[in-house]
Amino acid sequence: MIAPPPILSDRLLAVDHCDAACSNAGEEPDSTMFIIVLKYLKSLSEVDRWMKQHVAFLQKFYQSGHFIVSGRQIPRRGGIIVARASSRAELDQIIEEDPFFEHGVAEFLVIEFQASMSHPAFRSLTGLDETHRSESTLHTECSAATQTRIRSILKR
Repeated sequence: MIAPPPILSDRLLAVDHCDAACSNAGEEPDSTMFIIVLKYLKSLSEVDRWMKQHVAFLQKFYQSGHFIVSGRQIPRRGGIIVARASSRAELDQIIEEDPFFEHGVAEFLVIEFQASMSHPAFRSLTGLDETHRSESTLHTECSAATQTRIRSILKR
């Protein structure tokens, strides 16, 4: 693996330092997200049999604020859902309500990640509206001393 340039490396360390400070304070930013990859296990005719109920399931969790975006894979082998939840356990409970899960139509691969950057239009959907990272904005959870240290690193 190629090492990042020193300036980038310092900036990455600054973000890590802020993350550690926030974690130590027990205050994680609310930006945990999930990518759910559905892979069809049954024929498309069986998928289509449950599609109306699956769409109702999707609508329910769009209304609750859990789902951000979803759609079919191309070619049509499954689908993708980008979601927010307070925990993996909560997301698992949501997935168990999907008719595709209930009827064994699809398998579900869940990728959990901590959102750290997004387009401004998506910040309120990703949980980054208050805590997004940039050179000019630091986590509000970090102490003043931590913010001062990070600013000095980012100015290099």
